[in-house]
Amino acid sequence: MSSDWLDWSVRTHASTMDLFRRGGEWTNTVLGPVSGSGWAIGGNATAARLAGIDLRRVRIAMYMISGAIAGLAGVLLTARTTSGNPINGRGLELQAITAVFLGGAATSGGKGTIAATVLAVVLVGLLSNGMNLLGVGQFYQRVALGLLLVGAVAVAQWRQARAERVRTRIAGA
Repeated sequence: MSSDWLDWSVRTHASTMDLFRRGGEWTNTVLGPVSGSGWAIGGNATAARLAGIDLRRVRIAMYMISGAIAGLAGVLLTARTTSGNPINGRGLELQAITAVFLGGAATSGGKGTIAATVLAVVLVGLLSNGMNLLGVGQFYQRVALGLLLVGAVAVAQWRQARAERVRTRIAGA
């Protein structure tokens, strides 16, 4: 009986991992050109337009993808909480913004990576879960996330200023 369960568990796990791998390949194949153009527009819209990228089409595609992902997140949240209450996601905005900035997305745009953002999401989730397990109040949890966000933005601004100083020094030399 025990070996049957283990065999089923291993097969299920392997099937799930294969499904995620195939989903990643499909996403890379289908959305690759759009995401590259979106990255270019985020970095410098004028240069992207001069390179021949249709800004309007790519922006519409990016908003459609964003809307689809937000809809999927809403369905998953509804399934998780088994209710369609419109205030279920209240308070998650700070976690999302903190994770994006921790992942390296610059305020000027076009600098973050997906892997770093996923790692930052895991970090923010661990931080929130750890504080819940320790019995830290909701107010202090938000303060901690806010301080983490301020720190992430400060580091991003410092890096941007340092890169600008280096560029200026190289141009002046």
